[in-house]
Amino acid sequence: EDKDMNQQQSKSDIRLSKDKNQLKESKDINKFQFKSGQLVVKSIKCTDLKNVELMGKNDPYVVIDFNNKSYKTVVQEDKGKEAHFEGLDFKYDVELSHLLTGEISVKVYDKNTMLSDVLI
Repeated sequence: EDKDMNQQQSKSDIRLSKDKNQLKESKDINKFQFKSGQLVVKSIKCTDLKNVELMGKNDPYVVIDFNNKSYKTVVQEDKGKEAHFEGLDFKYDVELSHLLTGEISVKVYDKNTMLSDVLI
């Protein structure tokens, strides 16, 4: 029993840290067996958005960038402080290295007709 415990303690797995470039060793490799797969975004909910319109309400849309692939939602007109984008099917092929060293960017913009769109 002690031998099994020592073998388990001698295994290591990689844990994601807040610093994406820093990998930390831990004790149980069996908990982290992800090699590759797909990240699928089905819904995005935005709350407490700052109103950046001079007159009227925000017309938000979201842009997501990950692993050299970008998706943009449709614009939701006159939503103001909250918007919920449902029925999305944004798919990203992912490998473990992307999760460890990649960065996902999620930005919310206000659509403008006369001026440039504004990052909220």
